[in-house]
Amino acid sequence: MVLMEKRKKNRDNGNQQISAEKNAVLSPSGSGHGEIPPGRVLDGGSRHGAPEHLHPSCPDPQAGVTRLAEPQIVKLTRLTMKYLRQLQGNLDMGYWKTVTRQIFAADGPGIRVVPARAGFGKSTWIKAFLLVLGELWVTGDPLAEALGGVILVNQKVEDLNECVDTLEAAFLSGTSGLVVALQSLTASGKKRGFCPNPDVGGYEGCDRLRCPYAAECPLKELEAQAPRTFILGLTQARFYGMRRDRTLDSLLLRETGAGMVPRRFVIFDEKPELTEICELDTQKINSASTALEKLVADNRLRDGKACNLQTGLNFQVSRRVQGLRRATRIERAGYLSRDELAGFCSLAGQADAKDEYLQFRASLESRPDLISRELQDCLSVLDQLYQGPPVLFCKSGGFALYAIRDGMAELQDRQVLVFDATAPVDGDYQKRQDLQWLEPSPPGNMGMVTFHLFRHERLNVSKNSFKKPKVREAMCRFTDEITTRYPGQTFLCSYQQYARFIAANLQESARAQIKMMPDKSPECVPYFGGTNGSNAFNDCTNVILLGYPRLEPKTYLARTYATQGKNFRLELERVAEAERWKDRPWKDGLRCLPQVSEYECRHLAARLEQEIYRCALRNPDCELDIHVFLFCPPERVWELLHQRFWGCKVEEYEDLPDCVEAVRARAGIYGGQPTAYAKLAEFLETWDGAAVRVSDLKKRLGITDSAWKELLKGEKSKALLARYGVERRGRGPNAVYCVKHNDLCA
Repeated sequence: MVLMEKRKKNRDNGNQQISAEKNAVLSPSGSGHGEIPPGRVLDGGSRHGAPEHLHPSCPDPQAGVTRLAEPQIVKLTRLTMKYLRQLQGNLDMGYWKTVTRQIFAADGPGIRVVPARAGFGKSTWIKAFLLVLGELWVTGDPLAEALGGVILVNQKVEDLNECVDTLEAAFLSGTSGLVVALQSLTASGKKRGFCPNPDVGGYEGCDRLRCPYAAECPLKELEAQAPRTFILGLTQARFYGMRRDRTLDSLLLRETGAGMVPRRFVIFDEKPELTEICELDTQKINSASTALEKLVADNRLRDGKACNLQTGLNFQVSRRVQGLRRATRIERAGYLSRDELAGFCSLAGQADAKDEYLQFRASLESRPDLISRELQDCLSVLDQLYQGPPVLFCKSGGFALYAIRDGMAELQDRQVLVFDATAPVDGDYQKRQDLQWLEPSPPGNMGMVTFHLFRHERLNVSKNSFKKPKVREAMCRFTDEITTRYPGQTFLCSYQQYARFIAANLQESARAQIKMMPDKSPECVPYFGGTNGSNAFNDCTNVILLGYPRLEPKTYLARTYATQGKNFRLELERVAEAERWKDRPWKDGLRCLPQVSEYECRHLAARLEQEIYRCALRNPDCELDIHVFLFCPPERVWELLHQRFWGCKVEEYEDLPDCVEAVRARAGIYGGQPTAYAKLAEFLETWDGAAVRVSDLKKRLGITDSAWKELLKGEKSKALLARYGVERRGRGPNAVYCVKHNDLCA
């Protein structure tokens, strides 16, 4: 069965010149036109030629991040390019030489974004730079100490361990103090021998305080080595945890024989959380209380002390939150009281309540081990409620409060490198003025990429739609058809909760083409959030995205405020005031706020681009035809995504595929029973076309004469019979149904 009659729209984005005056450049993805968000684009003078002032000696690390001398810039650039060629010789060396010089010729500290597109060699460059640092270290080059040290932040601990393996394999001696990857116990770490306890298999079973093997624990030894180590690896989760606990400073400085020196570079392989958002809601308060109970169960806290703290948590946190919940309502004479959906609130001016809260807070300061992350979030929000500025609240999906701070503030004196392919389209970067944008990767012609857009409303693959079994089954049948029409390895990505269902309900031929999630049992297809940084699908030529990785509306609200700050606050206050006087305030939910909708669209466009680049497109020398299948993409999301794939082709389909219509027909239910239409559709799907008397068919399907008469009047039923080539022969009680041109017809 062919897909359907289609209407093709082949579009060429064009290769327009974007003016420098508008601070726009060819998309750093290399595959479309994309504007660099506000910030500073490094000019040509910072990339080429000698600086105005030379410093022939190594910089003093105690003085912080200062400009390197020209000979040092040249040396670091030359060594990095040497290792880059050894690691992956088919990369664009001209581009990376320009970027490498930009990095090492930096005037001082700051956040520099490298927006090279996916598969262009970002992780390979990082590995090459680590090898340079290793060479400087093991040869005793004074430039190593002058750089102070490096922190590398990765999403996965496996990637950090791979970097350690690379360095240890490259330098067989002299590596003492060179590199450590801090980590908790994982399955990967267990295989590497990081846990000598045979009774512990993973993180949940690891109790370092009471483990009989604690004295010989390799993970504790890594923590002991970390303050002195030249190259220190952290997972993003650990970095965020230390940032939240305010303990990050302990690793930003490195212990040396000459005292403490700042680590010059902090490198993020993939996007970091640029802002720190603390959320406070009833669930967070309950979790903080539960954490105190666990301390009692572990004999780390007396029950009486826990009771006092839980009482304080109730009076000083929970009651204050509920008071704000009641206060944030719309009260108008003659109208029912309604909830204010979003806005700002404060406890400033409540001096007595503040004094009581500060006493409760002081009772915790002597025992920092009692402050769980949930309790820390509670305290962070209450601190801001009393001290200002006003705190954002939202009542979408429950009452929640948000305290927000700059997540990169602790790194302001460091040279921060952020490698993120989708940074130019991602909403988190749009309003930051403190970013410096490095050279974008050259634009790649995406003429080999064809986007297939299915517009019919019944092909909606939102998370709410996917809750319906008939929608999931219909999309499995359509996937079977797509893989038949487009052979080749296929990357299919959907929601995690339905990943196993999809894998189990595909036809065998489709399962043979679709690559399953590695190391999962039972089998499941890849899912959003589970493929980050993966190269396991880079031989796929088809990409099918069954879903959109949306976040909760209140999360988009908080992130929009975190990104846009005061300007968004003023806009939200203006909208809230206008909504207050409407008969149905906030009827469109948070979509009343255009900035929130724009942030959501940018988030989705960035995430979809990342998933698309899991396929063979991420290979630098890819020349294969790539087919990407999207279902009912929001117009703004598609607009942003389309700009990122310069020269791609687009085919749009307006009709509903027959296989989808057939599934929906079979699933028809009325009054708890299949409809007459559903019964007929199910029969036709398995019917061999042999002649059948109409009277016998009605009895077989359990359809009354009156219901049958009404059924055949409908245009939908006529179209169903025509689709299967069914015709009626004869009249009255002798009438039969058969397939046209079937020899068995009477």
